[in-house]
Amino acid sequence: MAALNSNECDQALGAGNVEIAQAALRGAQIFNISASGYSVEGLSVGVTSAEVDGNTIYLATNFYNPASPIPGAVLGLTPIGLLQIQTGISTIDAATYQAIVLVHELGHILGGLPDDSQGGSSDNTKTIINACFSYLLN
Repeated sequence: MAALNSNECDQALGAGNVEIAQAALRGAQIFNISASGYSVEGLSVGVTSAEVDGNTIYLATNFYNPASPIPGAVLGLTPIGLLQIQTGISTIDAATYQAIVLVHELGHILGGLPDDSQGGSSDNTKTIINACFSYLLN
């Protein structure tokens, strides 16, 4: 994955270098779960595309369809659209969304990112975008 070929990205992940980051990604176990990953409460919308437990990444169904509308969200909001709102990125495709999600979870596996609880997921995603996908911010 090209995003891992940057010292800034590897440091943000807690890897130290690209070889460690790539080995961790190759060594991660990846499973699909049937959960949608959505939560909608009033105007508050949450999307969980993946979770980590140890070196295992669990992918929710929306990981594979990030351009599909979130059930119950206003104006047909999608996971990609929510990421754009949260980060200020103007254009993103499904493959890039998926890469960001995987690298974010890799940051948890390697210890570079703190737990996502209490609203930290958005901050962690911004850290990953700034360090690993900075070309999206232009």
